[in-house]
Amino acid sequence: MQPLAKNPAARGLADDVALVSQGSSGNPLIATMDTLVESVHFFAEDPPWTLGKKLLRVNVSDIICKGALPRQALLSVALPKFYEEAAFESFCMGLGEDLLRWGVDLIGGDLVTTSGPMTLTLALTGECVSRFAVHRNGASANDDLFVTGVVGEGILGLDEVRSGRLGAHSEHYRVPRIPALSTASLVAEYASSSIDISDGLLSDTKHLSDQSGIGVELRLDHVPWAAACNDVEDMLRLATGGDDYQTLVTIPNRRSDSFRIAARELGLSVTCIGHTTTAGLGLSLKLNGAPVIVPQMTGFNHLKT
Repeated sequence: MQPLAKNPAARGLADDVALVSQGSSGNPLIATMDTLVESVHFFAEDPPWTLGKKLLRVNVSDIICKGALPRQALLSVALPKFYEEAAFESFCMGLGEDLLRWGVDLIGGDLVTTSGPMTLTLALTGECVSRFAVHRNGASANDDLFVTGVVGEGILGLDEVRSGRLGAHSEHYRVPRIPALSTASLVAEYASSSIDISDGLLSDTKHLSDQSGIGVELRLDHVPWAAACNDVEDMLRLATGGDDYQTLVTIPNRRSDSFRIAARELGLSVTCIGHTTTAGLGLSLKLNGAPVIVPQMTGFNHLKT
């Protein structure tokens, strides 16, 4: 699709969002869109009320990580024939609860039936907190790499769901625990580049590295893993699983201490997990000071599912 996106606002389809216009505050209005497909992004057995929440939150995560607050949404639902009306009502109830929670207005959409899997698409706008959105390409040498929350809940939750177990991780897989809205102001004030972790920590760190044209050294022993890791293989599995929806940012080194203090005052958990190096070096990994080979598969690949 990239050759079709010729408007500069599309940013070559190389970012989480596109620039739409100015919002009511005069700050930029951005937009994003995600699609969830049954048996790819969720299971047919998942409670219907969780599906609307997950659909909204994966989009809100994209908006927050740009330093913006979610505003308006358009919804498209391709509903399998014979889908029970009570189940659809449950889907709508869950979505409605989260629209209120995240301050989003549903302004339109479409509903069709299909003989294929249930397919859910949501387009979401966001209004930037400052005069600029924070993109993937702003990192420079001597920036620190920070992540919100914990890493690995997505793949651990998928494990639990597949095994039929219920727990905190499976809850996250079905209804992601994304960063608080106050994260947007933190990103807007301090971050030089930002992305949400949807494809996997390694994959999305590599996106920041590639788009900024800068080397990034990630310290595996500094990452706040969602579960205890016994060896580097455990760490790499959690780092490539995806569906974490935490915010990954680069912060100029001279502002890192202020960033930590501001996060603490907002009640947000942030951890420094690496730093940028020199131009063109790409992604590198270390564990307790020793280099680790970057795996060939760094995360989820949308074209190979």
